[in-house]
Amino acid sequence: HLHFNEKNCPVRKYDNFQDLYYDPFYQLMRQTLLGWKMVENNDFDSDEFIHLHIIPKGNTNIQEITSANLKSNGKDMSEVWKSLLKEPSRYKVISQEELLLPLKDKSDLTHFFDYLKARYSEKY
Repeated sequence: HLHFNEKNCPVRKYDNFQDLYYDPFYQLMRQTLLGWKMVENNDFDSDEFIHLHIIPKGNTNIQEITSANLKSNGKDMSEVWKSLLKEPSRYKVISQEELLLPLKDKSDLTHFFDYLKARYSEKY
């Protein structure tokens, strides 16, 4: 709870932080706080962070997850999380296809892309 009281905490003040201790919000909170602290401590010469959340295009189930106590008001998971951030532009949801698009035509990565397709895309 100590980090939430710090002036520069990237998560907005929230009445009951225990609501965030459920996945996927728990992981999002941990990752956001890690990025913030890495920049604050200049770890690995970091001076800013962007939190990328890689979700396969067909995985609509994760977007439907909300904590029972978090008021979603029809918002999906990523919209709820963004509403809790002071700088929502630092959080981006993209698919692995979008992330890896610049590498798609590399012939030496064919096995890697076949693995990703079998592991993630074909499930949805």
